[in-house]
Amino acid sequence: MASKIKFKAPALHIPPQQYNQSLFQRTFSVLRLYFNQIDNQFRENLNNPTIDGDLTVSGTVTAPTFVGALTGNATTATLASTATVTDSTANTDFPVAFHNESNALLDDTGVFEYNPSTGTLNTTNVTATGTISVFNNTSEAALLKVGRDDNQDITMFGDDNTLTIKAAQDSDSNGNHSLILDRVFGGTGLSDFRVRHDGSDEFVISDNGGTVTATFNSSVVINDDLLKVISTDAGAVEKPILALYRNSASVAVSDEIGAIEFRGNDASGAEMLYANIYSEISVFGSGSEQAHLNFGVRKANGFEDPVMRIRQYAVEILDRNTLDFARNSFIKFEGSNQNSHETSFNVVDPTQDNTILLPNNSGVLELGALGSGAVVTGTSIAHAVFTDYRGQKVVFTGSSNCTIQLPDVAAGDVGATWTVCNAGSANVIFDLNGSGSAQTLKILTGAAVTTVGTDDPHIIPGGVASLVCTAADNYILFGSGVVDN
Repeated sequence: MASKIKFKAPALHIPPQQYNQSLFQRTFSVLRLYFNQIDNQFRENLNNPTIDGDLTVSGTVTAPTFVGALTGNATTATLASTATVTDSTANTDFPVAFHNESNALLDDTGVFEYNPSTGTLNTTNVTATGTISVFNNTSEAALLKVGRDDNQDITMFGDDNTLTIKAAQDSDSNGNHSLILDRVFGGTGLSDFRVRHDGSDEFVISDNGGTVTATFNSSVVINDDLLKVISTDAGAVEKPILALYRNSASVAVSDEIGAIEFRGNDASGAEMLYANIYSEISVFGSGSEQAHLNFGVRKANGFEDPVMRIRQYAVEILDRNTLDFARNSFIKFEGSNQNSHETSFNVVDPTQDNTILLPNNSGVLELGALGSGAVVTGTSIAHAVFTDYRGQKVVFTGSSNCTIQLPDVAAGDVGATWTVCNAGSANVIFDLNGSGSAQTLKILTGAAVTTVGTDDPHIIPGGVASLVCTAADNYILFGSGVVDN
């Protein structure tokens, strides 16, 4: 219960100028007793006083167990006083104000709001010479929000030539740690993260409508053993794509437009180029652009570039290089039609180094002259089949007349040869018009050459003759047993 103490000063019965020494001593004793009583009451009986009016204290007010409300305004203070508020829910405004505008901490033109019940601090600038910590020891994430108005940048600035901005984590290695720059918005504008040097972009990660791209405007060095590009696309088109784009404003023939280099150290430990693959423009023009792919490799005391070239129409082995086929390798030809039949070019296992020279001429290679195999038949041969026997021996063993339809030869067939052996008991007849196109046939007998007419010549049993294509639609036949009908 609050106490109220009231004191009344004693009345003076005579004017002060009429006091003598005796009266003065008696008055002094009365006043001394009076103030002693006041002091005693303050020391022993003062509990919850009520002070009506202003209280001016030039010293220190100590209230270890202050209970209740301290109201009113402090107009000025040389040094700031402190007060502990134990009931933080009693007042949700929590006003704090400094008004002399001279202490460099806060003045009446600034904004400083702190709500201890929500832990919210609003201010315009924060300057710290130490560490500003945003820490949460609960399962919820610690959140540092930085806001801005439209068309205003958010800047982290350090006035230091050796400034380092770090996003560090603690030493806990049991969980996952991430630095995430995330923009969640409903518009279609560009959202990106940029690293700049002297105002120029060096590294940019952009998200434009869900399409994310990372752009490096400088060299990139990856100090690891693996560079992997992964695509999760379920379609059939080629993905992922590694694109080397030379964005030149002055494109010309022979421009090299991208390379993959294979580097290692030389004997002294210096970096060296050992091989490369690169593309080069060979034809340039609207709709007619062409290129080839070059392969280069290091050789003793130099670099051979290129050693091999792939064009859109050919594979080239460059000067003084060899195309080597290892064990059990061969060349296979599909032909003009893609089907289940191919022609393979192979060799018998050599027991020595061999050289085969092709003549300086055009024509058909005679397989019969290179091997011992022959075609043995007892029936007639159609022109489409006989053309495939070029360069071979054809042996007839039939007991009745057989016919060979001469193919319709063209200029590219010049030099093609056939060897016909009649080992049967009947004639082998040459049908000059069997292909549907008449062929001219000449018979060589000694020094004489006779042009056959429309009658088909033949080879009698036991005869052996050679048939040679001399020009388009022209043959010559010579040998034993040849008869012009």
